[in-house]
Amino acid sequence: MILLAADPGKHFTALAVWVVGNNLREFVRAELVGTKDNPAAARRTMAQAVVRHTRNTQAHLFCELPQSYTLAQQKGSQNDLIEVAVSVGAIVGATSADTTVTLVTPAEWKGQLPKDVHHARIAKHITPTMRAHVEAYPKHLQHNVLDAIALGLWALERKYPAQ
Repeated sequence: MILLAADPGKHFTALAVWVVGNNLREFVRAELVGTKDNPAAARRTMAQAVVRHTRNTQAHLFCELPQSYTLAQQKGSQNDLIEVAVSVGAIVGATSADTTVTLVTPAEWKGQLPKDVHHARIAKHITPTMRAHVEAYPKHLQHNVLDAIALGLWALERKYPAQ
């Protein structure tokens, strides 16, 4: 079975892929898909990547769902949350009937930690292969790939623990 973790964004979505089952928890790849040029094209690219990873196989998608916060906790434009929610819809809509979908808010899977603290903690737990996938992207986009890997690691521990 494929475990696919998705950290959706307005223009790009990071995906992390594992093969799981019968004591197997093998990291396959992490990638960033989308485009800055056109939001509709970006979402098509996101959907195509999900189809590519889940076609003809049983899969479990863990996808971050945007979460609104109180005014004091808000960062950036709240309109961006709507754009990210549209990306989530494209990703989830691209799954087949053989794909289980679990939507999780940031608070559910990483708590209320500041991004830099969370990333420092995750950096201690990723393999050299995972790190290479993160570092394959420009510095300003690496946090997306790291979040997808972190979400996948969280999902593995809760749904597919090592035996």
